Amino acid sequence: MTVPMSVQENIRRLDSQGVPDREIARRLGVSRSSVTKYADQENYSPEPPAPPARNGASVLTGVEHIIEMWLGEDQRRNRKQRHTAKRIFDRLVDEHGFTGTYSPVQRFVKKWTARNRQTGEGFTELVWPAGTAQVDFGQAEGSQFRSRKFVSALHANGLTGSMGRVGACGDNAAMESFFSLLQKNVLNRKRWETRQELRLAIITWIERTYHRRRRQKALGKLTPIEFETINNMVLAA
Repeated sequence: MTVPMSVQENIRRLDSQGVPDREIARRLGVSRSSVTKYADQENYSPEPPAPPARNGASVLTGVEHIIEMWLGEDQRRNRKQRHTAKRIFDRLVDEHGFTGTYSPVQRFVKKWTARNRQTGEGFTELVWPAGTAQVDFGQAEGSQFRSRKFVSALHANGLTGSMGRVGACGDNAAMESFFSLLQKNVLNRKRWETRQELRLAIITWIERTYHRRRRQKALGKLTPIEFETINNMVLAA
C-alpha cells in the first residue's frame, strides 16, 4: 500500500520526537512495517536503474569497408549515378547477407559523405565585402528598435537607423518584390559552384535585364534607366 506523502512526513516527525513505532502506527493508522520503512528512509528520489551496457561492436562491423569502397568509387561518377543510402542497404542485403536495419546504414553514409565532401559541392554562403548598405529593422512584436543601447551600437558602427511605420507594409514592398524576382530569375535557375560565378550572374541580371530591359507598370511602362534619364532631363531643364 502506498503511504501518502503527508503521512510519511508525520512518521518522520514523530520518530524524531522519540515516539515508539507502535504508538506512531496507532496514531496514524498505518502498519508498523510502514513506520519502520519510512522512519529510516533517507533518499526519497532514488535514481532509476541504469540501462544495460550495449555491446561496443557496431552492427556494421564487417561491412563498413564495403560501404566505404562503394562511396569512394562514387566520387568519380556523375552525381546521378552515385549510391543512395537505400541502394547501399539493398546491396548489402542482397550481396552480403546483411541482417541489420536501414537506419545505421543511413547514418554511416551521411557521416561519411559529410567528412569527404568534395570542393564545390553543397551550397555556397553569400558573403560579400563590406560596403554601403541599408538595413530595415522595421517593427517587432509592437516594439520599435529605439533603445539607447541599440542606437549607441548604430552610431558606434557608423550606421543610420531608419524606423518603419506601424502597419505600413508598403515600406518593404519594393525591396521584397526585387529580391523575389532575383530569387526566381537568378538564384533558383541552376546550382552555383562558386561565389564568383553567382556574383557575376547577379550583377549581369541587375545591370542588363532589370535596369535596361524590364519595363515596370509603376514607372509608366518604362525601364528604370529610361525613367531615370527622363526625370534627370526634366530636372535639368
